Amino acid sequence: MHGRSGLRQQLENLRDDQFTRDGLVRYLAHRVGIESWRPLFERAVSRYLQNTSDVQLYGVLVRDVPPRQDDLLALVSSLGTECPAGMRIEIVALYLPDERLNGIGAKTIAQRAGAGR
Repeated sequence: MHGRSGLRQQLENLRDDQFTRDGLVRYLAHRVGIESWRPLFERAVSRYLQNTSDVQLYGVLVRDVPPRQDDLLALVSSLGTECPAGMRIEIVALYLPDERLNGIGAKTIAQRAGAGR
């Protein structure tokens, strides 16, 4: 959540830096191809080009510790400060049972490999 690549920093970068947002739009533009959601993407880009702060940012925090409201209070408070007009930031926190995240990557890969048979 904290640090140079933590959730807070990622959301702050997207909130404060148009260059970062532009890069994300370019990334998505290269991948839209003939996807069914292309018309939605094109409308969103048109809207974005009219106001580069007209975006919705989502942060997802996944933890395997008991829920604590203070985990998010400071984050929400700081992200709301200096938030440009038109921008909306939402944060979702998922608290899983203790130790549920241990080995989750290996379990996911094993399940995918089993489904491919």
